[in-house]
Amino acid sequence: IDLSSVSQLDNVNHGNFVIEANNSYPFDVRLQAYMLNEQNQIIDSIFVNGENTLAAGKFDAQRNEVISPNSSKIYVPLNKFKIENLKNCRSIQTISYVSVPKNIPSVQLLEKYEIDVNIVAEINYNVGLKSR
Repeated sequence: IDLSSVSQLDNVNHGNFVIEANNSYPFDVRLQAYMLNEQNQIIDSIFVNGENTLAAGKFDAQRNEVISPNSSKIYVPLNKFKIENLKNCRSIQTISYVSVPKNIPSVQLLEKYEIDVNIVAEINYNVGLKSR
């Protein structure tokens, strides 16, 4: 990923990346991602700790399976500092942690389980208008 030459980032004032997800797995998923520079050093994190979890699907203990997905929305704030770091970023390292609820004695992973993700950018952007 190389966003250093994307001049449109200079016109972004602030905003959010919004991660909308439907999780049908029987466990919570905590997300984190790190922006890395050319030397593969971390220059910033992407997700806000404590606000980065996709909730587990609704589990039916009698059937021992998830009966419906759970919807989650995660907001990733974009400020000038984070935008500058995006421009200096050369790769992104992602890490996911799963957490099985204590009330589920054993988890069976079924082929039908999935996480459906949409990423939307909500931004405040300066539009340059040329005079005629």
